[in-house]
Amino acid sequence: MLLSEIYEMPEEYLEEIEKIRNMKAPLILFGAGDTREFNLNYFRDLGIAPVAFCDNSIEKIGRMVGDIRILSFDEVKEKYPNAYFYITSQLYFCEIRNQLLSGGYKEGQISEYDIIFQLSWEKNCMEYYRQHEQEIELLYEEFADETSRKVLRNRLAFLRTRRRSYMLEIRGKEQYFDEELINLSEIGCFVDLGLYTGDTVLKFLELSRGSYHHIYGFEPDAGLYKAAEDNLKTYHGIILVPKAVSDCDGEIAVEKSLGVMQTTEAGVYSSKEKSQKTFSVCKLDTYFRAASERIGMIKMDIEGAELSALHGAKRRIVEDKPCLAICVYHKAEDIIEIPAFCKGLVSSYQIYLRHYSDNQTETVCYLIPKVK
Repeated sequence: MLLSEIYEMPEEYLEEIEKIRNMKAPLILFGAGDTREFNLNYFRDLGIAPVAFCDNSIEKIGRMVGDIRILSFDEVKEKYPNAYFYITSQLYFCEIRNQLLSGGYKEGQISEYDIIFQLSWEKNCMEYYRQHEQEIELLYEEFADETSRKVLRNRLAFLRTRRRSYMLEIRGKEQYFDEELINLSEIGCFVDLGLYTGDTVLKFLELSRGSYHHIYGFEPDAGLYKAAEDNLKTYHGIILVPKAVSDCDGEIAVEKSLGVMQTTEAGVYSSKEKSQKTFSVCKLDTYFRAASERIGMIKMDIEGAELSALHGAKRRIVEDKPCLAICVYHKAEDIIEIPAFCKGLVSSYQIYLRHYSDNQTETVCYLIPKVK
């Protein structure tokens, strides 16, 4: 059985924590992004004292994070030739690792583990899966291809061991737009939930080569909405909507934590400092109730509110049978509940799983209508 094999693996990250806690080499955190304070405090809570951050951004070099400084790579090489590096980046682990190796550091000076639990469910996720072993096994068997099964196996192995190599082995390209699964020239109408700055829409425009009728982007944050508006203003047929999506219409309080990540689902993220905003929210079924155009594809990356948004889009999903690309890494239960819910709406959906980062983030479930 799949989970039985996973539980036989040792929790290697615990050994890595002890190694770092007891080593004499200075610890450098490489990557001073939006979660830098969170990362520093996380290590300190473990009884580990990093001596500095390292970052390639000129704007960040010289700044303080608490009482330690952000240094350039050249400064680190000069001051800490015997350092041990923990790479905090969720998307650029390989690039930073190669930079360190090219800069003269050895493999033994770079942590291969992700020991920072940024999402509130991570520490308890394997116990959750143990309690839902039958659902995991059914999902595993229902996947439409062997690649999806490997993605799930490696994802579970990573969550057990926290060894990044499991995720690097399955890391794909073109998140949301896997050309083996989706023919973008046939989408017509693309709906982007979690528009952010318009980056996914820009990628869709590039990969579809302009073959679309309309693009709808939903983004409740005013700053991100303005950035998307600026980035997409020269393109035709793009409608931007300053709303969040959920299973209701009206106003909703949104928690903000861990940098720019926001969610209409309370308690998805754990953070010592949280603030709230009130956003307009709508159901997709309400917004598109009078639309005559078929929705060809929906992408969702909305920080744990994906299942709520699906409940609010049931009618359009049943009627239009769009291709779905839905993030399933924000909550432990999403990887089980989201494909089951979508399959319950459209029985012809084929289920695929793909992954696009070096840790637990950016796992996407694709629901593709079977061609008759």
